[in-house]
Amino acid sequence: MIIIGNGRLITRDDGNPYIENGAVALDGAVIAKTGRTDALKKEYPEAEFLDARGGVIMPAFINTHEHIYSAMARGLSIRGYKPKGFLDILDGMWWTIDRNLSLEQTRQSARATYIECIKNGVTTIFDHHASYGAIGGSLFAIEDAAKEMGVRSCLCYEVSDRDGEDKCRQAIKENSDFIKHVDYMCNECGNCRSFCPYESAPYLDKFTLFANIADFENSRNRGFVVTDKKAKNCKVRLDGGIFDYKPGERAAEIPEDIRSLIDAVISRYSYLLMTNAKHCASEKQL
Repeated sequence: MIIIGNGRLITRDDGNPYIENGAVALDGAVIAKTGRTDALKKEYPEAEFLDARGGVIMPAFINTHEHIYSAMARGLSIRGYKPKGFLDILDGMWWTIDRNLSLEQTRQSARATYIECIKNGVTTIFDHHASYGAIGGSLFAIEDAAKEMGVRSCLCYEVSDRDGEDKCRQAIKENSDFIKHVDYMCNECGNCRSFCPYESAPYLDKFTLFANIADFENSRNRGFVVTDKKAKNCKVRLDGGIFDYKPGERAAEIPEDIRSLIDAVISRYSYLLMTNAKHCASEKQL
């Protein structure tokens, strides 16, 4: 338990929007209670106390328009750069920068951005990324930094043919690959029929890739689990029956479309075969 107190607390509660000398009690990632500092310290005497020193305590900010690729451009001076209009600015500075970024530079740009976010009270960002010198894997590099720093991120890759059709197709593929990567992150919220993009209840109805054998055995969902990643051995549950399967085999009990799906996941999307699911739901919806 942590108490952040001795601050001017903005609660966003219409009934009690502001508390002078206010505090917030945190139990892990959950706000347990808000109130006056003295009251919360008395209620939670064992809690660690962080002194806000009279500063403002309030919900974090959301940055709705970010460009991580430009993080290292602060104070940058480009020799011969004399723009006469917006297109000159884009081509002379921003497109020049994104054409020369490596994957590692994209990752470090993300880290620099997230550090500035944390320092300024921003915990969620929306980023429209471009790094036309290193397209493939760039959204995944940003994701690595986001997980490392603990900043929520909504990511996409800018699709443009300014550097030719091949680069445009690579940009589309990066978005497609990343969508497949995060598609399994159903949090089982229970609002399937209210606002889920699927037409059914994904955590109940969709064919499921299970993270491990324990999850497979504790569920009744149709789906499969890879029991040996190196040997590519699987167990598949269909209509109550459980079958052994290995890619390339012709198993009469398993329909061809299901076999094709399993084969594709193992051969082309092996990053979905996670053995440690601490950052995501334990089941992946396909």
